[in-house]
Amino acid sequence: MKKVILSSFLFFYISSVSYSQSKLPECKPTDKVLYHNCYGKKIYGRNGEYYEAEFKNNLPVGEVKFSSGNKYIGGWKDDKGPHGKGKYYWKDGFTYDGEYKNGKQNGKGIYANPSGLKYVGEFKDDKFHGKGTVTLPGGEKYVGEWKENKRHGQGKYIFPDGRIVSGEYKEGKFIK
Repeated sequence: MKKVILSSFLFFYISSVSYSQSKLPECKPTDKVLYHNCYGKKIYGRNGEYYEAEFKNNLPVGEVKFSSGNKYIGGWKDDKGPHGKGKYYWKDGFTYDGEYKNGKQNGKGIYANPSGLKYVGEFKDDKFHGKGTVTLPGGEKYVGEWKENKRHGQGKYIFPDGRIVSGEYKEGKFIK
């Protein structure tokens, strides 16, 4: 009997947790689906994916939790997604902290993965693009120019023992 009572209590507690995270009332979808000063879920994409957040003027504010398990905290624009400054946390430990434009990483930012790789620099359309520095888990470092996630332009590769190889890179390969 104790297990039944405990199970019932846990079920009702867990089901109320998502809305108790906010002091705002639950969003009530209407024909216009305008969410204002409420907390709820909004469908996006074609596969029933959704995000859960507090809404003001039909835009999420504060922490946005995605059905995938990822989360985002920062600016948002229309239904285009992250916009302005923000931080994105993937459920598998990857992070991006920086600038967004229309749902994509654009501008300056910091990307890190759980294995220890870290990129600090410029992004364009979710890719390393412009000037930036990658530090690898073993201590190696590349400082220079990037184009679509590849070393491209002038740069230097610094080895953990202090050796430096400087020169020109093209599409990820050292050429001179």
